[in-house]
Amino acid sequence: MNRTLMSLLVLGALALPATAQQSEKSTFIKSSVLYVSEAYNNDQFVYNGGKTRGWGFELGYDYAMPDAFSFITPWIGYGRFVGNSRPELQAIQPAGVLAPRFDLTAWRTGVDFKWNTPVKNLRGWMGINLNFFDGNQLTAGRVYSSSQAGYDPSLLPKSINESRAKWGVRAGLDYQLTKDWSAHVQYDAAQWLSYNTSAKARLKGMNPMNPSWFAFSAGYHF
Repeated sequence: MNRTLMSLLVLGALALPATAQQSEKSTFIKSSVLYVSEAYNNDQFVYNGGKTRGWGFELGYDYAMPDAFSFITPWIGYGRFVGNSRPELQAIQPAGVLAPRFDLTAWRTGVDFKWNTPVKNLRGWMGINLNFFDGNQLTAGRVYSSSQAGYDPSLLPKSINESRAKWGVRAGLDYQLTKDWSAHVQYDAAQWLSYNTSAKARLKGMNPMNPSWFAFSAGYHF
């Protein structure tokens, strides 16, 4: 948690308000590579079988405020992490049997507050959002209690689904490369599982689990 707060504070400190830098194009779409750091979120790292990367996209609109250097930006988006076979499950499978994999997906919407910085074409921002996460099983492989024991029906994997809206926060920096293109870096921290899933899914993730990730994006403005 300390590292999460430190990341948000550093991004905010790099983005103090300054002179006006108006953008002529307000609607944008961002395509992102998502990265989970094991040091920042080991729970999500374990759940996805050590998979660190995902992908996502966002569509938003920058509303210029009367002060001429800040913006309100509503947006909608989607993110997905496709997991690997989890090592602790693969280790007990017979030769040639693939352990189940799990992915984590989210439909998202939120509002960001952006402002210009002393660096030309650079904006800082922070925002809040709502996320609808789902954790799903990707493979239907059988699960064995050990590599020597037989197939155990009681160990059939189940999906972990909790599609209630959960809060999230994020902060980032945007750099306008041209009138049409921009580059972005951000850190997202959200809620997901708030209960122990052992009664709902035998192959559970860490509990509770609050997804967080870095995003590196390219944006197109139109």
